[in-house]
Amino acid sequence: MEDYYYFMIDGYKAPLGYVHKTFVEVIEWQEYWHLDHEKRLLVLTVQGGFNERTEAMQATLKQGHQRGKVDCLRKWGAEVLPVITPYGDHVLDMDLCGVDVFGIRTFGVHLTAYVRTDEGLKYWVPRRAKTKTPYPGMLDNTVAANLFSGQKPLKKIIRRAEGEASIPFEYTAKHAKACGTVTYQMTRTNEGKPGCQHHVQYVYEMELSPDMIPKPFNGDVEKFKLMTLQEVVDALHRGEFNFRAMTWVAHFIRHGIVNPDNEPKIIEALHFDAMSLNKVHSGTTRENTAEALDLVEPYDDIDLSHLTGMDTSSRTYTSLLSNNDFSTHDIRIQPLRGETGSDYWSIQVITPFGST
Repeated sequence: MEDYYYFMIDGYKAPLGYVHKTFVEVIEWQEYWHLDHEKRLLVLTVQGGFNERTEAMQATLKQGHQRGKVDCLRKWGAEVLPVITPYGDHVLDMDLCGVDVFGIRTFGVHLTAYVRTDEGLKYWVPRRAKTKTPYPGMLDNTVAANLFSGQKPLKKIIRRAEGEASIPFEYTAKHAKACGTVTYQMTRTNEGKPGCQHHVQYVYEMELSPDMIPKPFNGDVEKFKLMTLQEVVDALHRGEFNFRAMTWVAHFIRHGIVNPDNEPKIIEALHFDAMSLNKVHSGTTRENTAEALDLVEPYDDIDLSHLTGMDTSSRTYTSLLSNNDFSTHDIRIQPLRGETGSDYWSIQVITPFGST
């Protein structure tokens, strides 16, 4: 990661995000930012606590937005996301437009809705509105949204299901089933340029009755279509889904649709290119993941175990998040660097095959 700077806050040991050098070069950094080009550090040094750090961050983003030299910052999000340390401390808030610049860990909720029919399971799949950015006109999860500062996953998915798909609050509150998390990291922005995205999806599933038909409501969705399993798989192969299609792959594994019996190379197959979803790469331990990413650790005392979500003492997978709303299912998608320099993604499934 020689092209990235560690985003840190003075007084906190671990990095909070990863800033690509192109952003470091073009953004005007105020006096409360400390830059160390040799050690690749970008440190927020503002005096004070949560409010002062938030004000400093927002001022930096607002200045970048007004200058218009960074694509990510040109559209002010007017939506505030939390910045959380690897240890769970909420240290500041920032506007949505800055998350790809600073490469912080963000959180979202994703719902897969299905119907049982005589022909088997069918899925309600939305096509994003052509005016919806990013990924206009592409297929998506039934309902999806970012978690803003102070929001809780279950409440957010309940409200979003009504606002996006016209599914009543009461129905979602009664029938939505928490299925754990899916985590991924990307070395690009939504615009496809160098950057960093680190996202945790709180995943839900919900069975709909035959008469509960999702309908577009707030304009984010062009239409919903009831698709068979094979139609979803075919659309995945054609690249009609945006990159969050990994949530569908997780669903297939969780329900045993994809399993070691019908896919003997399931572990190898779960290492796929984020763009084509069908390239294969192997190797998932912390050591070779770090080596593949060409990580240069300037300090031995910086804890980078959160990069791969592994317990470095026992070398076993640990839960990324603990929440009493959720089961122990946990699916991780981790970045690997291929021999040709392309970005690969590894899904770790921490749930028995076929469990629901």
